[in-house]
Amino acid sequence: MPKKSTKSKSKRTTLKQKYKVLRKIRQHHAKNRRAAKKEAAKPGAKRRAAAKAADKAADPGIPNDWPFKEELLAEMEAKRAASEAAAEAAREERRRERRERRERTHEHPVE
Repeated sequence: MPKKSTKSKSKRTTLKQKYKVLRKIRQHHAKNRRAAKKEAAKPGAKRRAAAKAADKAADPGIPNDWPFKEELLAEMEAKRAASEAAAEAAREERRRERRERRERTHEHPVE
């Protein structure tokens, strides 16, 4: 039995194969576009799409009978406020650095 090669298989393909694959991809995308257009033309399609998006985005929240719900909500609010404050501080720092850089470049104009 011949020894198995340790070299990796070449990824070269014929141009016929390459263009065949590209053509199949184009056909697939066109088919998907046609199906989407057909689906959008059905009555109530916008309503269904909106309902689907709402279902996906709906946050179930915390159940009312959850123990220490108020503390958890307060903790979550504190985290959110802290992250907002950190983001605002970083934004302000970037503004300050940009202002300083601008002032440095305008201090010594090129003659």
